[in-house]
Amino acid sequence: MERAAGADGQHPPAPEHWPKTRELADKCGENIYTTRTLLLALEKEGKVSCTHRSINNSLRWYICTSAKKA
Repeated sequence: MERAAGADGQHPPAPEHWPKTRELADKCGENIYTTRTLLLALEKEGKVSCTHRSINNSLRWYICTSAKKA
């Protein structure tokens, strides 16, 4: 799955356009629960962002282009 860029190339697109956990799981050939666990670990490392609110009953994910500072 490609990284999405905002209109100006700097800001992420609206969360409604971020990939769903199910889409990422299917793309990786993993089950949704394993994928969610891995994505949550990546979020703790500042490598992905999560909506943390369900959009159409799905969490959405975005690859961070720069590491967040702790």
